Amino acid sequence: MDSQFFMDAKLHFNLRSRKKNKPTIIYAVISIKNKQYKINCGVKVYSRHWVNRYQICLQSPLITQLDNDNNRIANDRLDAVRLAFKEFKLYICQNPNILNNGLIKDTIKSYITNNMKIKKSIRTIDTGTYILRQAFNEYYNKAVKESTIRVNEV
Repeated sequence: MDSQFFMDAKLHFNLRSRKKNKPTIIYAVISIKNKQYKINCGVKVYSRHWVNRYQICLQSPLITQLDNDNNRIANDRLDAVRLAFKEFKLYICQNPNILNNGLIKDTIKSYITNNMKIKKSIRTIDTGTYILRQAFNEYYNKAVKESTIRVNEV
């Protein structure tokens, strides 16, 4: 590499449509060398719950519990995207030839979507735990006397 290169990469989030009363998709917008790359984050939020200044979804006792849960999930996903973006920047700093090859968008997508796959595998582990608990409860109920089962069910 003969010329200087300064890593000027920025990440911010945009809503697909701000004026709708329906949940809208959140996009990660990554700017590198005056080019923007938009990537779907995989979560939705009501536009009235989006705090653009802080780039997060609103969580408050003034909104419903369901909306709070949905916004918490969205914020967790945005944090995961931020972490993946930091890892991407470290990778680019160690391999600057990727910027010249035009493989930036594919690399960004691979970092962010790989992070999504990790989340899905964690959900699989949770369902595995649920199945084990069910099996344990069924076995435990068969090993106990009938009178104890009737008392426990009430």
